[in-house]
Amino acid sequence: MRPARALLGRSELARPAVAELQAAVALAWGDSARWGHERVCRTKVPRHKAGAAGALPVGASPFDVTSADVYKTGWPSPQGHEDILYQPSPRSSAERIRRSSRGPAWMKAPKLVAEKPSFSRGPDGRTPFGVPAYREKMEELRRETLQFTTRQEYMTAETSCKEIDVVKQQEKAYKLAAEASRQRDERTKLEKAFKIEKSHLASEWVKKLEDVEEECKRRQAILEEKHQIQHADLEKEVAVRIAKMRFKKSIHLLQLEDTEKRLANQRDFRQATEVMSRADRQRKLEEADFARRRELAERKPFQELAVRHEEEMRNLLQKCHGMRITVRRERDAAFEVFKQKYRNLEADLTHAHAVEYTLPAEIGEVQTHKSRSTTASTFRGTLKYEALAGTKFDVADVSRLAEC
Repeated sequence: MRPARALLGRSELARPAVAELQAAVALAWGDSARWGHERVCRTKVPRHKAGAAGALPVGASPFDVTSADVYKTGWPSPQGHEDILYQPSPRSSAERIRRSSRGPAWMKAPKLVAEKPSFSRGPDGRTPFGVPAYREKMEELRRETLQFTTRQEYMTAETSCKEIDVVKQQEKAYKLAAEASRQRDERTKLEKAFKIEKSHLASEWVKKLEDVEEECKRRQAILEEKHQIQHADLEKEVAVRIAKMRFKKSIHLLQLEDTEKRLANQRDFRQATEVMSRADRQRKLEEADFARRRELAERKPFQELAVRHEEEMRNLLQKCHGMRITVRRERDAAFEVFKQKYRNLEADLTHAHAVEYTLPAEIGEVQTHKSRSTTASTFRGTLKYEALAGTKFDVADVSRLAEC
């Protein structure tokens, strides 16, 4: 590698060539910006073979083309290649502009939509190659280093050159800190989304349990009303049945009464009195038995109905208990699915945050992932939170304003 001073202290005749070179690069950059980050053709020409066209005047920076124009077009700034001059395409910039202006409308690059920025992608969907403030500081330090080198102040130039590395480290630390803050915010929003959706899910299942309780109460009320109707019908039926029951004397009692009458007609009063006593005892026994049979006929149907009603109510309560158990099991299963879904989202978010630092650069004309801001896993927390809580641009439903 040849010393920088040997390349800088050429002749004043090199100034027009350098000016023409810089103008061509500026035109090329304008044309490339028109066509959506078109790559400037990089032709590596060693400075010792560039001749007068490759010579730079005193005070000019070798990074005027490489770090400014090439950086703007999407190429990373070359580092450690002071002996390489980056030249634009041999084709005339004016000719390129003329041809591009005559091109059809469909050939023009599509307009990029604004995107959520991250470590690997900027707001325009392209790869951000640096922070402008730090890049300007490094450009300034490079110019100072070149000036110190030109004045042979090598120690100062070394210090200035080391400051460039310090600024690079500061830029890297700034980008890493910004990305770490963004990732923390994404995780926080994912946690908020988890709590919001969990509360929604809990409210939904509370409503389902309340519906089950209401259904059980409704069925129980219907069954109780049915039982009351059956009891009233049975009362009427039993009343009719009891009203039809009559006391019937047995044959033995009828024989005793007939014997009593015959003895009385035969004027055998002593025997008639004895038979009458026996007939009275038999009549009392039969009347008591009739009362028991009547009371049993009045009580037994209600007992049987009560047993049947109790069994029906027990079956209904068992069904209601089964409905509650089913809903609770479905609720527990739904919560397990919900938790697993967010565990998957968290794992997806963690993986996306991990690969954010290793994604390849996107510098072509065609944007490979246009829906990145609305589907990318690296923004999963924001997307999920906005889907649940809405954004500041969401408009409230007019029909619900009266409820607020």
